[in-house]
Amino acid sequence: MDVDDGLAELLLRPLAAPALLALRGASRHWRCHVAAATAWGHLFRRRFGRAPDGELSWLQNWAAARRYERETFEGWDQGALKPETVMSFASFVRSWASDEELLVAGLSSGQLQAVKFDGGARRFLFEGAHGDEVVALALNQRYVFSGSGDPGYHRRQPRDASVRLWSREGKQLGAFVGHLDSVRAVALFQQLPDFGLSGGMDCHVVLWDLKAGKRCSLPLPRPCRCLRVLCEDFQDSRARVLAGFGNSVAELAVSARASGASLTPLKFVYAHVEESRWPKSFLSSMKVALGSVDGHFALLQGGRCRALRELFQSENMANEVVSLVLLSETRVLLVTRAGILSLLAWEGLGQPRLLWSKSGWRMYVSTIGLWGSRRLVSDGFDDTIRTFTLCPKVAEPGYRKSPLVREKKASPSKLGTLLEERIFQRSLRRKGAMVRG
Repeated sequence: MDVDDGLAELLLRPLAAPALLALRGASRHWRCHVAAATAWGHLFRRRFGRAPDGELSWLQNWAAARRYERETFEGWDQGALKPETVMSFASFVRSWASDEELLVAGLSSGQLQAVKFDGGARRFLFEGAHGDEVVALALNQRYVFSGSGDPGYHRRQPRDASVRLWSREGKQLGAFVGHLDSVRAVALFQQLPDFGLSGGMDCHVVLWDLKAGKRCSLPLPRPCRCLRVLCEDFQDSRARVLAGFGNSVAELAVSARASGASLTPLKFVYAHVEESRWPKSFLSSMKVALGSVDGHFALLQGGRCRALRELFQSENMANEVVSLVLLSETRVLLVTRAGILSLLAWEGLGQPRLLWSKSGWRMYVSTIGLWGSRRLVSDGFDDTIRTFTLCPKVAEPGYRKSPLVREKKASPSKLGTLLEERIFQRSLRRKGAMVRG
């Protein structure tokens, strides 16, 4: 049994296991949905981005995942980061991409170097190399996709503006030429693994058929510096993508069939600021698109620029917001060139507010990203990638924890009993209130 996307969205709105469990008593139809392990596994993957633990019931999986997620958000709000590891590479790191098993770094020498976590930290260089600096990287379960050119510091014409395809083991599978200027962004699909995207300073986004080598391109008004896949539909071979160009963001529809591929613009969102103040653009999820300027932060949502906040008044380039990561729909982590790390938050339609800001953790930062939900990865203007781990602090005295959190020694079966008891007690209170009324 499976659940379609519309039903999944309706069920995921409460985002809490007790509310989902309560559906079981509504009718026989809902009991069938609740009892179907496949359906709940589908919902779990959509909500938490990973497969549930097969040894636990759906209720136990939801309870454990929600608790871990809550503790993680609390840790980010506290700023509980500490240095973890330093990984050295053959030359300066210009870009990187990772998943749970592999981290690949694009180097200024044109090479790609990987760190594979298979019981250790095995490093190896890819076969072959680009003719210029590797400034864009992406990977999926099959391939590694890279783009090269001028990273922007030299302001020169690229020596090599190609995109290249590699196996995860480091073998070069193909080289594609389709851009007239530096490639600044690449993306791979998870459900459509044989197709890839690239964006360049030539103001074009290109959709590649990685097996056939075919391509189709879409012109944009400004150079494309960032691409982000929003969602994919394997059965219909379609996807939605965000493309950042200058002070604007475009939402694109992708049709990735072997018989023919296409790119179609759906809508554009503009931030009404001077173009010269937007050296880079950054994107996040389907609901929120983010951009940065020298010392400024912009929030684009719902088809308009909702907020523009000045973080630093200095015009010094060290205050340039060079990279950011969306932690949730209301939290964003950003870093300046000088290594000032800040966490911004907003509620509803309110203006972003600064929760905390830290300096001195690393100088001359280039890019930050998440590796899992509790690990921050950063590269800079050197030959290293550094990781920082999140260590949530113990809750302060007086903080009211859920019975699921207090019951540290509870067995997996007891977790389900606790949840059912909570729902039963809640229903008794509601009935008592109705009788008194």
